[in-house]
Amino acid sequence: LLGFMVSQKGIEMDPSKAKAIIEMSPPTNLKELRSLQGRIQSIRRFISNLAMRCEPFNHLLRKESNLNGGMNVKPHSKRSR
Repeated sequence: LLGFMVSQKGIEMDPSKAKAIIEMSPPTNLKELRSLQGRIQSIRRFISNLAMRCEPFNHLLRKESNLNGGMNVKPHSKRSR
């Protein structure tokens, strides 16, 4: 099912999908940040407190901040994973 695995335990996330997100380089611009957020949203059912964890990303989007080569979002992107 589109990136999910169905087993006797129920619906689980496809490990390759998680690996792709974990191995992404930190976003360096707003387009890349939105792309990361979209990938994270696609697996939101498997992440507790996702809204709270993504708040730093949302703050950057509201402020139209300069991402300084990813330095500002790197700590947050690792925490969301």
